[in-house]
Amino acid sequence: MNNSNLNKLTPQKKLAELIKACIKYGADKDGKITKTKLAKLVYLSDFAFFYKNLVPITGVEYRKLDNGPVSLTYFNELLDLVGTHKVNLQKKGNAELLSLSEAKEEIS
Repeated sequence: MNNSNLNKLTPQKKLAELIKACIKYGADKDGKITKTKLAKLVYLSDFAFFYKNLVPITGVEYRKLDNGPVSLTYFNELLDLVGTHKVNLQKKGNAELLSLSEAKEEIS
């Protein structure tokens, strides 16, 4: 994501784009990533950017959970991406695996 494209997006859209990028680059060889690993990558990506630029990528607020910090809107954005078929959700036992849709939507 480059800065000029980011400035034009709402915080929720920035979060959705960051989620898709983390799936694309953080998934296993099969293209799938667990929901918990994805949440951690989103948080670490947002704050690595913050460390370098003194502003987070998304501009969303985070809260502390037992498994680590997560955006207040992370779960809603993830459900929206699944609902619009931009991201696939597969349950395997207790794990929820996420992958980009077959259309391989372009990430801004």
